Amino acid sequence: MSRIAIVGNNGSLVLNFRGDMIQAFLRAGHDVLVCAPGLEGTEVERTLRDWGVDTQDIFLRRQGVNPFSDLRTLTALYRTFRAWGAEAVFSYNAKPVIYGSVAGRLAGARPYAMMTGLGYAFTVSTWRARLVRAMMVALYRVAYESCEAVIFQNPDDRALMRDYGALPASTDTAIVRGSGVDTDHFRPVPLPDRPVFLCAARLLAEKGIREYAEAARRVKGHHPEARFLLAGGIDDVVPNSVTRNELEGWEQKGTIEYLGYLDDVRAGLAEASIYVLPSYREGTPRSVLEALSMRRPVLTTDVAGCRETVEPGENGWLVPPRTVDDLAEAMNWMIEHPERWGEMGRASRQLALKRFDVEVINKSIMEVMDLSPSSMAVGA
Repeated sequence: MSRIAIVGNNGSLVLNFRGDMIQAFLRAGHDVLVCAPGLEGTEVERTLRDWGVDTQDIFLRRQGVNPFSDLRTLTALYRTFRAWGAEAVFSYNAKPVIYGSVAGRLAGARPYAMMTGLGYAFTVSTWRARLVRAMMVALYRVAYESCEAVIFQNPDDRALMRDYGALPASTDTAIVRGSGVDTDHFRPVPLPDRPVFLCAARLLAEKGIREYAEAARRVKGHHPEARFLLAGGIDDVVPNSVTRNELEGWEQKGTIEYLGYLDDVRAGLAEASIYVLPSYREGTPRSVLEALSMRRPVLTTDVAGCRETVEPGENGWLVPPRTVDDLAEAMNWMIEHPERWGEMGRASRQLALKRFDVEVINKSIMEVMDLSPSSMAVGA
């Protein structure tokens, strides 16, 4: 039995993204502490405590690099790990990986990091992004040097971190394809008999939201019966996010039906016949895995993280990122071939069961962390 501290950047999303993993740790007899901002007094905290999990609300700014606030985060995590007696630390998201890993090593624990994607700094080329990227590379190198192993969700991200010099040759790595999907929770439901597209993501430029909206406008001109749903929260913190004015404009023109943020995305997926994610880069997109599990054909981009979720022509199509023409063409193809939706959806479900089931993913994570009897070899 080990005492495992888990560090994330958003308390409200802990159960959505790490609930199954936490349950797997608990079933294996481990003690668990969850550290994240925005936990205190929430339903998420109450649920975790009902499970027997300890919680700690932490100060953490998701964006920007401020030496004073980041030192405060590092110090708080170090003290928390020492006081609680953490033996292993599992961190995910950018800042938790950086400060959770370093604090864990300083506190005498075994740090493990999961890279769930590389984010804004690695997907755009503005001067600001390049500056942030240079700082992040330096910080990641310090964090990775502290880790027992770094878990990547796709080989492209691992290769990129090596190319930038952020990943030391001495650091063990493993590939675990995403956070997994609960295939029992995301059960198949019947497909609608009309073309309804859904994109569910944070409303950021790098998720391809603007390309989705423009492709929808073009396609709707030829196929007015098609519907285009968009779900997700507005993120005012991240640069180049979709604005409320843009959303209102798309809605007023009848291009997009905005569903807001969905606590349970199953309702949106049940209404959709095709799932779309035109992202610029991902770790392994959770929303696509949920769509696969619910037997939906998928249109996504041929980029790191996304390309592993689609076998072209079998369960959907891959299109180049940042392009509207190819996305609109793929949408038109789906509308014009409704007889293929069923077989593509069945192929999606089989892919979810074979490659992305949460039980398989959690077993792999525990093996990397040497928390299960049969330890998996991790190598560069």
